[in-house]
Amino acid sequence: MFYGQAKHSIDAKGRVILPSKYRESLGESFFVLRGFEKCLFVYTEADYHELEAKIKALPISNDGGVIQRYIFHYTEQVTMDKQGRFVIPPKLREFAGLDKDIIIAGASSRIEIWDEKEYDKYEQKIEADPQKLSEILNLFGI
Repeated sequence: MFYGQAKHSIDAKGRVILPSKYRESLGESFFVLRGFEKCLFVYTEADYHELEAKIKALPISNDGGVIQRYIFHYTEQVTMDKQGRFVIPPKLREFAGLDKDIIIAGASSRIEIWDEKEYDKYEQKIEADPQKLSEILNLFGI
């Protein structure tokens, strides 16, 4: 499981150093894909294959095909080097607007990677409307 957050940066080659607390759980090879906001999701192989099975089971009709394309067209399997770095493919960096300063945040079964400014905007939006957050939690019985 992944928790907490850390500020990092992307080098000129698109490499990111993962926080050491995530490396062992993530494994040497893992999956990076588009998130549902302007961020990237990072999954272990096992968790990605679980997600993949659920998405593949969606009917192509009723927008299942839309979800399949959204996820699978922009998923990349990557590997970590001995220094704990991996390359975020250009099309994924572009999608999330990742340039230099980033936030790497644990989100239970996945890691999220955000541009630092975009993450700050997201946090401000959530903090500005605590009632909205309360409503969302109530929808899920929390």
